[in-house]
Amino acid sequence: MPYLPMLTAFLVALAAGALLIHIHRRARAPGHRRSRVPGHMSGRAPRGSDPPGGLQKIHDHAVPRLGGLALAPGLAAGALLSPEVGALWPALALAALPALAAGLHEDLTGAGGVRLRLAATIMSGLIFAAASGSAPDRLGLPPVDAVLVLPGVAVMLAGVALGGVANAFNLIDGCHGLSAGTAAILLLGLAGIAADAGDAPLSAAALIVLGAVVGFLVLNFPGGRIFLGDGGAYLAGLTVAALALALPARNPEVAPLTGVLLLAYPISETAHSIARRRHGGARAIGRPDLGHLHSLTYRALSRWLLPPRPRNALTGALLWLLPALSAALAVLLARSGTAAVLTATAGIATLYTLAHAGASAAAALQPEPVAAAAPPVTAEERPAEQRR
Repeated sequence: MPYLPMLTAFLVALAAGALLIHIHRRARAPGHRRSRVPGHMSGRAPRGSDPPGGLQKIHDHAVPRLGGLALAPGLAAGALLSPEVGALWPALALAALPALAAGLHEDLTGAGGVRLRLAATIMSGLIFAAASGSAPDRLGLPPVDAVLVLPGVAVMLAGVALGGVANAFNLIDGCHGLSAGTAAILLLGLAGIAADAGDAPLSAAALIVLGAVVGFLVLNFPGGRIFLGDGGAYLAGLTVAALALALPARNPEVAPLTGVLLLAYPISETAHSIARRRHGGARAIGRPDLGHLHSLTYRALSRWLLPPRPRNALTGALLWLLPALSAALAVLLARSGTAAVLTATAGIATLYTLAHAGASAAAALQPEPVAAAAPPVTAEERPAEQRR
């Protein structure tokens, strides 16, 4: 059965996510010994959970944020049943380890710094580019292609690009289903392009990742019973980006910048965030704010007096239109020239800019959001907060 690995990945990720939710609920039960999350002024909450309160947080209770521990076993189980993935999967699995480990460390301890996690995701990108041989030697842009042939340049560029996209998926993980849904849509497009190109291993790998992501998504959307967390967002983003990088490297008939078109939405969000924050200096670039498209859309939707929870899910569903459009264009233009792919990418970036401007104008008419109040810090917890 060609779809058995994907179904297995789906069921295992779903079961793992449900188990994590069950463990979290038991940890929150009255009388249970709870593990405080270091670094969060949020009172008592089980370790590995995302408590309410905070600039970008729009949930009203603690939610497990260990989606990486749901995705990882799903991916492993699906790959075990798929001999079609060949040598591509070991490179992908090995590369995912630093990013997943750094993300889970942050999810469990709250102590991972932005630079550490960025370095880990770039390391993951470098590992995949080197181990899979997918570093690009051409992009269809003569000045850039002349640089790519220099020793080590292509691998370094690929590593930084993959690390950046992994962080971009973490950046858009701000409402129910947005990051995971974006990954699922793009993986479906990748699988279709790979199948059309006759690349069975890459198509099989994309379907396995799709199965695991959808298994998680069932629990994340629309109710937000579990979050991706840093580990899950890095794992999903890295695998999507790695497969997008490998697609034209393995199939010369595919336009070399097809992956950039596919990933136009998270790339646009990241570029806008950097441009928006750079006025605050280098230290401000890593600080959260409410200027993301999903944050503005969520506020704008309050105009229709929607309660927070359905508004959260509706925001994610509305923004799926951007990756859906980029995936559709990538499928249509995969065998086109670089100019056509770049034009489509610019179109997605322009659409994002217009949507951001519209959401910003609408959000400006709404009252400023009020962060949920955090429970008081108890006496035994105060020393940890002071050390922080």
